[in-house]
Amino acid sequence: MRELGAGDAGVHIKMKNMIKSFMGRQKAYCDCFEKDNYIKLEKSIIKNIYRNVNEYDKEPNLLANYCKKCVYKFKDKQIEYFVSSKFYFPKIDNFFKSNKLP
Repeated sequence: MRELGAGDAGVHIKMKNMIKSFMGRQKAYCDCFEKDNYIKLEKSIIKNIYRNVNEYDKEPNLLANYCKKCVYKFKDKQIEYFVSSKFYFPKIDNFFKSNKLP
């Protein structure tokens, strides 16, 4: 918080703003996942992750597609799967190689 310029009196305000931003993004992303709306997810990624970037090629689309792949992979899994040694996220290298940028 100090690196963000918050003094002792302002830490709680900065924390409140950070939590509000996080919760808003979490709600937006979860809404996209629940409704299988990956076009809206891509727009949210551009708004939140690529906020100050003017040129980003297909990166937001690739990230949205990777999220989609993860959601479908974990959709019907039980809690035992997530705490087992069988749990793993899809490999990013393999995903991006098959979805190459131009």
